[in-house]
Amino acid sequence: MKLVVLGNHSLEKMEEWVRAMFFEVPNKDVVVPALDKPLPPFDENSLGQYLKFVPVKDKDMLSLMWPALPLTKPEYKTQPLKYLLHIFGHEGPNSLLSYLMKQGLALALQSYDEHELNAISTFAIDITLTKKGLENIDHVIAAVFKYAQTVRDAGVQEYIFEELHRVGELSFAFADKEDPFEYVFKLARDMQQFDDEDKLKDIIRYQYVVDQLDKPRIQEMLNLVA
Repeated sequence: MKLVVLGNHSLEKMEEWVRAMFFEVPNKDVVVPALDKPLPPFDENSLGQYLKFVPVKDKDMLSLMWPALPLTKPEYKTQPLKYLLHIFGHEGPNSLLSYLMKQGLALALQSYDEHELNAISTFAIDITLTKKGLENIDHVIAAVFKYAQTVRDAGVQEYIFEELHRVGELSFAFADKEDPFEYVFKLARDMQQFDDEDKLKDIIRYQYVVDQLDKPRIQEMLNLVA
């Protein structure tokens, strides 16, 4: 069991409360099952699906997901998917979004990653479409994959990693105060992964900063996405 306590009392007082309330909780030594064995969560028949639905709000969205990537969450020093997030989420000249906006196809773009079942990682892109973009959705999808192929073929660029690292350092240095409940929930969850003192010192920093470049692993992710 992992526990995070946040309060404005002294450390000594909070430790006293924690020992009184949680010291007797037994350790059951539960072994988490490998949920990607004997079969992966997704097979070939589950992938490559194209789903449509009518939204309640007057908002047209295209969501592209790659839900069966190798698990990268334990790789907190290198976080290879963050490189992809940085590239696809870029909004400046020659970016995917700048092209789609110039063509009148999109209004906004967001990329994100998730880690599920302690077995797989997911990379996803959400694009807010214009009416023209909705009418030409196949062109939008083709543009995403063309961009992915271009990034893949260019290979992993060190200057992009350095930019990603610097942006992370600034975000870490000037991070906003979070909601207390969300903050302790996130830390308690991540402590399942940061299970020794050497790792624990990075439990907050890793949320913002990518410290090491792993070119082969990033290239592997680019190859899978493209």
